[in-house]
Amino acid sequence: MKFNSREYHILNLRTLFLKAALLSAVLLTTSSVSAERVARIMYYGASKAAPKTAFVYDQTGASQPVKLGRYHFSDSFEIPSGDIVLKFVSKQLPDDQLLPKGAPGLKIPKEWKKVLIMVSEDLENAVFPITLNA
Repeated sequence: MKFNSREYHILNLRTLFLKAALLSAVLLTTSSVSAERVARIMYYGASKAAPKTAFVYDQTGASQPVKLGRYHFSDSFEIPSGDIVLKFVSKQLPDDQLLPKGAPGLKIPKEWKKVLIMVSEDLENAVFPITLNA
């Protein structure tokens, strides 16, 4: 089968596009799983008044902000190795302030490498009105 120059050009563009798509998929896959342990979080069914961001603290006191996505899971965030308890609050705490006793928490066993966290509303919790499940 012979191709004219226009058809040959279109085939080259298709090949280039497919190679670019494959390379993008590989890069996205490797970059999203490069951390040793990761978690993603979703606040499904949240009211309009519900918080949109949480600050996650581990036992060492390290914290990081996490977006509470409504319709899809958040970007991956790293979590420490070992058996851990993550605590969630609505605002970043000053370095000298301890976590409030009623802060919602979630135990994560050391065997879990990728964790999906579902958030739901808990109006009973005065510290941060959410409850967590993994």
